[in-house]
Amino acid sequence: MQVGINQPWWLYHTFGIDFGGLPRSDQRHWTHGVDAVFDSYASIGLRIVRWFIFGSGAMLLPSPRREAAGTVTAAPPIGLGRQVLDDFELLHRKARSHGLRLVPTFLDFHFAFAPEFGDRVKGGRSSWISDTAKRHALFENVLEPLLGVSASYPDTIYAWDLFNEPEWCTDVLVPPSRTVRQANVRLSDMKAFLREGCARITQHRLPATVGFNDPMTPSQWALAGPPITRTQVHHYGRITGSLITAAASEAVDGEPAPANSYGPSAFLGEFPFNVTGNYRWLRPGDRRPSSGPNSYEESLYERLQNLQPLGYDAVLGWSYPLQDHPPGPTDPEGSWPEVRADLEAFLVGSRGARTAIGRA
Repeated sequence: MQVGINQPWWLYHTFGIDFGGLPRSDQRHWTHGVDAVFDSYASIGLRIVRWFIFGSGAMLLPSPRREAAGTVTAAPPIGLGRQVLDDFELLHRKARSHGLRLVPTFLDFHFAFAPEFGDRVKGGRSSWISDTAKRHALFENVLEPLLGVSASYPDTIYAWDLFNEPEWCTDVLVPPSRTVRQANVRLSDMKAFLREGCARITQHRLPATVGFNDPMTPSQWALAGPPITRTQVHHYGRITGSLITAAASEAVDGEPAPANSYGPSAFLGEFPFNVTGNYRWLRPGDRRPSSGPNSYEESLYERLQNLQPLGYDAVLGWSYPLQDHPPGPTDPEGSWPEVRADLEAFLVGSRGARTAIGRA
């Protein structure tokens, strides 16, 4: 089982603009520090990096417009600037030089959420999925140039991810959260979008994937096979008998992480490096309560051990402790040294793996 990491953005406020959104002279550009970060990944045995490209679509033009009547319109997308492709190619070269493989992730569900207007408009582009002509323009003008770059580095690509967690913006009942979901895309339109986009990926002889939020979605949507070549699922619930707090949702997921039923190439694209933000790591030998809410928590080392027999080709943790990021419930929240120690213990066999319990 390979182990990798999610790098959803370089800085929290650069989500979706890491490629072409900032000049390389800007200290916020990921080229300032990526070699050290990639070297740290490789040194502890991480092999795969999943990096979001456009996220909510703020880099993609033309931006949605708010009309006088209050409606929002989004004209068909145009092509990419040269710096976008140059930055994207540089990422491939950097990954290759450190012996890492990439999961470039084209779009995120926020792409189809209601628009957030500002200097760059986030979201508001659901019609680029649903409208056949706009979808074609998106694939021709935006996706194809990126695939052309990746096709020149095929050994660096673990999988090419078309869309992160489409369930959140599709009119389905999973996931059930009413506070997050925006059902702006019909299921039939989303499935057509995913099939066409993944077919284009495979035409470039790259493995295609979609980051499904729910392990049951690939079979329920009849997308557990071609043109998807590497089935990807995410899981923030339980792993075997251990409970992981699904604090990003409205309730704890009571179902354990399922064994892989999608073939030897399937992978777990997201699982939490942390149980919650509210726990500490103990030295070997420290005791953990045998009952109560903290008794189900586990160290990352234990979690990786529990994942190993489930049969996934790779598991990718969420996420690297990103600078200027408001910590979330599944983020390392300043505990990267401890996370790193457990990763190293599992991957290269160093001693001193820690055990996690809740704070008193």
